[in-house]
Amino acid sequence: MIVRAVLSVVFLVVNWILSLLGNIPSFPSGVVTEITSYISTVVSSGAGLLFFLIRPSTFFAALDIVTFMFIAEPLYHFVMWVLRKVPFLGID
Repeated sequence: MIVRAVLSVVFLVVNWILSLLGNIPSFPSGVVTEITSYISTVVSSGAGLLFFLIRPSTFFAALDIVTFMFIAEPLYHFVMWVLRKVPFLGID
């Protein structure tokens, strides 16, 4: 769930940045087809190899834990900064 939330925020930011560029001319359909086919092959082969070595449930659980570890420290510092701004709590 954390990964989905982070990816949705990243997707929104990328869409916003690309919307600033305006209309980009399209590629020929043959080029798009070849690129899509290549990316699909690479992703499916990589995922197949990964899921052969590790169960998908284990992989996604580990991915959530690693994502939380990267988010936890900045989140802790932000919460402590906010708590320090409240004078009657006496947190230093």
